[in-house]
Amino acid sequence: MSNQTKTIATHTSPDPDAITAIWLLVVYLKLKLEKIGFWFTKDQNTEMTPFLNMVLVDRGLGELDHHATGQQKTSASLTAKKLGVQNEPFVKRMLEHIADSDLRGISPSFSLAYILKCVQRNKDMDDEKKVVLGLRTISALERFYKNKTNRNNPYVNSLVTKLLPMGMIPKQIGDYQNQLRNPKFVRDFDFVEIVLGEELLDKERAKELAKTLLTIVHTDSLFYYEAQNTLGTAIKVAMKGHLIVAQVTDNTKFNVAARSEGASISIQRQTNDSTQIYFNNQKVVEDPMIGCLASVIRLEEQLIQKRPVPLTDLRVPGVVEEVPEWYFFKTVNGPGRFILNGSLTTPDIPPSKLSLETLVFLAESVIKFWPKFNWAKWKEERVAFYQNK
Repeated sequence: MSNQTKTIATHTSPDPDAITAIWLLVVYLKLKLEKIGFWFTKDQNTEMTPFLNMVLVDRGLGELDHHATGQQKTSASLTAKKLGVQNEPFVKRMLEHIADSDLRGISPSFSLAYILKCVQRNKDMDDEKKVVLGLRTISALERFYKNKTNRNNPYVNSLVTKLLPMGMIPKQIGDYQNQLRNPKFVRDFDFVEIVLGEELLDKERAKELAKTLLTIVHTDSLFYYEAQNTLGTAIKVAMKGHLIVAQVTDNTKFNVAARSEGASISIQRQTNDSTQIYFNNQKVVEDPMIGCLASVIRLEEQLIQKRPVPLTDLRVPGVVEEVPEWYFFKTVNGPGRFILNGSLTTPDIPPSKLSLETLVFLAESVIKFWPKFNWAKWKEERVAFYQNK
């Protein structure tokens, strides 16, 4: 990997993993930010041949794209290994933090990963600005750790109070402020450490960064209350101790709001026709049940599109080549599980032909017959149903 690289490419709506991988490239290849060209792609399998001196991160199924490995790794960890810096103390801790978020769905409030997810979802900032802000945030953390800076929770809490946007204080922000009132409270890679790390450069710059991040987190948090207010119009099905909640909405907090209402399975159809299915990790939704749901969804997609039913095991995580619409993710050791038909980072995925009502029916059917779901019988009946339509 040459340090002459001038262009770094990743997917649209860059997430914490992609931004961390880019930070590693910028820092350890000693690239000057103002001389880097960013290129954002909607296409997972983008051909990069028209571009010279380009590193493609978290896209393209190359050596820095964890989607190509079929293993529980992040693109940041692949990048660190490629650069030979995976055992650097700060990098090692950061990689663990990003893996918790990207692979296991664990992003504590006001942590680096949580903040970068809020940045990712922000609709008022273009992708390049998101990356630049993310790089600055990680650099502040590195400064904090390398200088062995002491935490100062009360001081940063006073900044939060001064810099928060006027109006309602969302519960997550209020809870974090309450934690900061304890001088001994510690959360690795959190807002306190970001602000204090930036202060090592310049106090006014630190206030500016703190205000920018607080505004983004505040805006993101308010979407939760909007989502709660619209749940009354959602489809809700309760069965055998599970609650399915489904809705057409672009609200990025729909899944969180649905979980707060006790949803085991939340199904979100966006207005661009992409669909995300999430599972409440506090509820008993067994991995085999989720795999079964992935299989019946993929079968139904093939049948409704009049495509041959593949011989492949339709329960497998990842993408089944014959059914490109649906991506099934689950961790080996952790709570992260979801089934996606497109997302912020993959807007190029063809939309499913399955209606929201059909997806609810499929989830309901899996729950109804679980744990004695008969795949062969189900497949036979669904094939016959479409043949007789």
